[in-house]
Amino acid sequence: MKTLIQLLKTFLFITIVLFISSCLDDKETVVPRTEADELQELNTFLLQLEAEDYDIDTTALGLYYINIKDGTGPVPVAGDSISIKYIGYFTDGAIFDSSYKSATDTTYNFRYKVSRMVEGFEDGLSLMNKGSEITMIIRSSLGYGPYDYYTIPGYSTIIFDVELVEIFED
Repeated sequence: MKTLIQLLKTFLFITIVLFISSCLDDKETVVPRTEADELQELNTFLLQLEAEDYDIDTTALGLYYINIKDGTGPVPVAGDSISIKYIGYFTDGAIFDSSYKSATDTTYNFRYKVSRMVEGFEDGLSLMNKGSEITMIIRSSLGYGPYDYYTIPGYSTIIFDVELVEIFED
């Protein structure tokens, strides 16, 4: 009888140890994104847009963009203060940033080409004048590159819907 109790205690101890260790091993392994992952997602995204009859243009730098609404007047030049409304999201539609986070003022104000922006975003703004709206599709090579940046994983294409509200010439 004593051997049976000892055997049951040993079995119970081993079971508990295995259960606890299996819980510790359940952590998800995060596989870093690669440039190939991004290119595959980007191509799929662009094909979906084309299938929905969006007219996608490309700048000399390689920024993809869709002109949503034409504006009027001049485009911003370096040093101009500008006011924009924007929503930033990934190819899967998940939003990572927005000027609409604030209930009191939905615009973001900054100095063009003085404030630090990713290259693709500045390139897209150079196409805009007051009242214009575009969708910018920014590859990681014109965005944050291979490095994670806050909630943006490395090798991520980022998309911005942007409206240029005002240009204050300095």
